[in-house]
Parts: sequence; C-alpha cells; structure tokens
Amino acid sequence: LVPQSVAGVALIVLLGPSSVLGSALEKLGLPISGTLFGIVIAQVFVAAPFLVKTAMTAFESVPLQLELASRSLGASPSATFARVALPLASRGVLVGSTLAWARAVSEFGCIVLFASSPVTAPVLVHTEFLRAGASESRPIAILLLVICLWVFVMLQFGQTLLPFALQRPREAGRR
Repeated sequence: LVPQSVAGVALIVLLGPSSVLGSALEKLGLPISGTLFGIVIAQVFVAAPFLVKTAMTAFESVPLQLELASRSLGASPSATFARVALPLASRGVLVGSTLAWARAVSEFGCIVLFASSPVTAPVLVHTEFLRAGASESRPIAILLLVICLWVFVMLQFGQTLLPFALQRPREAGRR
C-alpha cells in the first residue's frame, strides 16, 4: 500500500493538468484533477487493494473440486463463476468491499493533493480544524463517524438477510 502523499503525487504526475494524459483529457472536456471524478479516482486508487486482496483470498478458498464438478456437468465458465465461485466467495467480496469503502471514505492525503475540490468530509474536518480548532471540526467528524458506524452495523445485522453463502457456517452441534 502506497502512502497517501505518494499516491497523490503519482496521480498528479499521471493525470494532472500538466501531464500528457491529463492535458489530453482536458482538451476532450474531461478534466480530472480538482473534480468529483478526480476524487473518485483517488479513492479507488487507494482503496482498490483492500477489495482486490480480500476478494482474491475469498476466491482462492473456493474448492476447485466444486468448480470442476460444475464444469463436468456442462456448465460454462461464466455459469460456474456465477453459480459456484461467486456465491461461495461472496462473503469475502462483501468484506473487501466494506474495507475498501471505509478506506475510500477516510482518504485525505491523496485527495488534498490531487482533487481537493469539491471538498470531502475528511478534507473539511481538516480545514475547519485549521481554521477554528476542534470545536468547529467536531460536528463534521462526529457526523462522519456516525455514518461509518451505521454502515458497519447495518452490514453486520444485514448478513441475516443475505443468501446462505454469505452467512457464517453453523457449528455442528448448534441448531
């Protein structure tokens, strides 16, 4: 994982207004740096490893025998993926998505360097803290904390509504 400031500089070098790709995109009417799209790119850039690594581990844990059985019964590779691998790995993909979301929503360093406008909650908390201290940044920080906690609680309780593959396996003795 790359430090936040390094990620911000890397995106400036790659997609900033003075870069070859960034200036070409601006000529096409698609500016990146300093836009909402730039914020999304920065968040995806720093958060994607959390989803990718967790999903890879989840898919690697799917028993190969089940996929081979599906294929031997005539299922196509895409059908095997959709009906066997994805349901069995879905819990890991959900966990990875949650981790990636948490990392993206908390991103500060990369965004403040690459796309500080429009303002995200972490940037606003920092700006208000520098402007007026903790008393002014506290309500924004508390709101962001409440939203994040609510999302995590909903995901935890929402697992009971998800298909069986997403739920924890029951212990042998429990009913």
